[in-house]
Amino acid sequence: MATIVAAWPETAEDNVPTVPCLSADGHLLVLSAGASRVRYGVSVTFIMVYPTDVKRVLPKENSIQPLSSNLLSLWCVFDDGSVTSAYSYDSSYGNDRVSLLDCSLSPFASDQLWRYNRTLRVYLASTTDKDRNVPILKAFITVPILSLIPPNSSQELLTLCTSPLHNGAEYLTQWIEFHRLVGFRKFVVYNTTDNHQRLSSVVNTINRKYSNLVDVVQWNFSSLGLTDILSARYFQTEALHDCLIRYGDQSEWLGMFYLDEYIVPLDPYQTVLDYLHDNFRRRIIGSINLWSQFFCTKEADRYTREENDTNRLVIDRFILRTRDRYKKGREKYLYRPRFVQYLSIHHQIVGLSKEEPSQNHILLAHYASMNRLRNMGRILRFLFGTLSFIIALIAIGLGYLKLDNVYRQKFFASFLNKLSDPNNSAIMNLRCNELLKHSNVKGHVLEIGAGTGINFPCLYNNTRIKSYIGIEPNIHIHPYFYNFIKQWDIPYKVRLLNNSATDMHEVESNSIDTVIMTLVLCSVPDPLPEKILLEAHRILKPGGHFIFFEHVVANPKTNPFIYGFQKTIEPFWAIIGDGCQFKPITNYFDAMKNVYSKVKYKHTDWPSPFFFVKDAVKGKLIK
Repeated sequence: MATIVAAWPETAEDNVPTVPCLSADGHLLVLSAGASRVRYGVSVTFIMVYPTDVKRVLPKENSIQPLSSNLLSLWCVFDDGSVTSAYSYDSSYGNDRVSLLDCSLSPFASDQLWRYNRTLRVYLASTTDKDRNVPILKAFITVPILSLIPPNSSQELLTLCTSPLHNGAEYLTQWIEFHRLVGFRKFVVYNTTDNHQRLSSVVNTINRKYSNLVDVVQWNFSSLGLTDILSARYFQTEALHDCLIRYGDQSEWLGMFYLDEYIVPLDPYQTVLDYLHDNFRRRIIGSINLWSQFFCTKEADRYTREENDTNRLVIDRFILRTRDRYKKGREKYLYRPRFVQYLSIHHQIVGLSKEEPSQNHILLAHYASMNRLRNMGRILRFLFGTLSFIIALIAIGLGYLKLDNVYRQKFFASFLNKLSDPNNSAIMNLRCNELLKHSNVKGHVLEIGAGTGINFPCLYNNTRIKSYIGIEPNIHIHPYFYNFIKQWDIPYKVRLLNNSATDMHEVESNSIDTVIMTLVLCSVPDPLPEKILLEAHRILKPGGHFIFFEHVVANPKTNPFIYGFQKTIEPFWAIIGDGCQFKPITNYFDAMKNVYSKVKYKHTDWPSPFFFVKDAVKGKLIK
C-alpha cells in the first residue's frame, strides 16, 4: 500500500541523477526503468548492472563502492508524494548477470501510465544512510503504445527483440519481413550506437508500410563511459529484461534473437503462431527453448548471377547445414510474459519449468558468421592487394638502400638511435653490471664501434678511466653520439674517430689499457674481423684487456627454427642493419688463441627486442 509523505511539483528541477546513471550514493548503476501490469503485480522495475560488475564496466578512474540492492533500504517516491517499498532480485548464471529492483505502483502512478498515457516520474530514495534525506536517482517512464492485432480471436501477439544490433541495419529489413510472415506482430530494435542514420531510415521505411511494427530503444551508455564485460554483447542480459518489462504487457510470447537467427516453422505449420497455438495455448508454461542449428554458405566470389541478386533474402544462400561441426548451437527462448515473474537468465524460470519443442516442428536457424562469409572474398582480395602493395614498397625501399651507401648509412644511424634505449633495464644491466663494470674498465680506453654512445651510462662516472677514444666509421652516427653524451660532465677526454678499426693508425702501439667492442663484428665482412682483432692487439698494452659482446648465429642442431629464420631474412637484415649477418663469431676469437695470451668467452642470452637475435657470446682477450 502506498503512503503519502511528500510531493514534488511536476515542473520541479533538481540535481538528482537521471536513469541511465550511477546513483548519487555510488552504490547502484541503473541502465533503464520500465513499468508492467502483468509482472509482479503492477510495478515499476529498475534494471541494474550486477553489483560485482559495476567497477569493471565503469571507467577505471571512477572510485565508487557498489552494493547489492538487497543490502540497501530503498523506496520509490512518486510525484504525488506516495511512497512504496522497493524489493530487489539479483540473478547470476556464469557471465549472464543482472540486478532488478521492483516497486509497486501507487494508484496515482498507475493512472498516469495507463489511464492518461503520461510520462511518470519516479524517485528512488535510500534510508540506508541515516543522514541521507534526498533521492539517489530518478527515472522517467512511459509505456509502449499497444500494437494493433488483427480482429481474429485466435491471434496472439508475438514480439521479437534484437539486442544488440551487431550485424548491421542492412539485414534488419529481411529479418523483420521473414518473421512478420511467420506470425510476429511487433519488433523492437535495441540500438547500441549514438547516431545510426541508416537504422532510422530502415525503420521509418518499414513503419510507413506497416504502422507501428518496429520500435527502437536507444541502448547506448557512452555518456557514462560504460564498457560491457563481454564487449561483443553490450549489456544483452539487461536488454532482455528491459524488453520483457516494456513489452510483456502486450505480448503473449516474446523472445530476443540476433539478426543471424531465424525462427522457422516446419510442416505442417505455416507460421510460428500456428505451432504455439496448437501446442501451448492453454498450458501454464513460462517458456519454450530452441537450440539453434548452424547453416553456412559458399564464399561470395562463387555466387552465380542469380545468387548475387540483392533482392533475394540472404538466407536463401545459406543452404549448407553444418551437421558434423556443431552438435548444438545457442540456446534461445520464447517467453510467455504473463507467467514470468523473474528470469534466472534462460536456464530457469522461477516457479515454472521450460519445455523443449520438437525440432521436427520448429527450428532456430543460425546463419553462422553471416556478415563475414558474405564478404569473405572481398575482404581477402583487399587484404592480399594491400599486402602486395606494402611488399612492393618495402622492396623498392630496400633496393634503394642497397644501391645508395650514403642513404643506407643515414638510415642505419637513425635506426640504431631508436634501438639505443638507456632505459631498457635488462640490456643496460648486462652492459654496466657484467661487461663494463668499473673494475673491468680502466686507463686509456678505446671502443670499436662507438655507435650512439650507448655504453656511456656505464663509463661516464668511472674514475679509473683516463681517456676515451671511439672508433665509428659511419659519420652519420656522430651527431647522435655527441648529443647523447653531453648530458654528463665527463671528467676525461673523449675523442671520436671515423676511420676503420682495421687501420687505427692514429692510435699508437701499446698505448691502450682497455678495448671495448659490443655488437660490431656481425657488420664486418670477412676477412676483416680477424684484421680488427689483430689491430686491437697492436694498440693494447701488454696485459691489456679486450672486452667484447657479440650476437651469434643460432645453433642449427639445438634451435633449427631460429637458425632457418635467420638465414631466410638475412638478405633483408643485412640491408637495414648496415651489413649485419648471422655468423659463427666465435671462430674469429678462436683464431686469436695463438696471438693473445688468453682467449676467454662463453655463450649467453641477449635480451634483444627481436626474438630471432637472442644467442650471444661475451668474453675477453688479454694481450
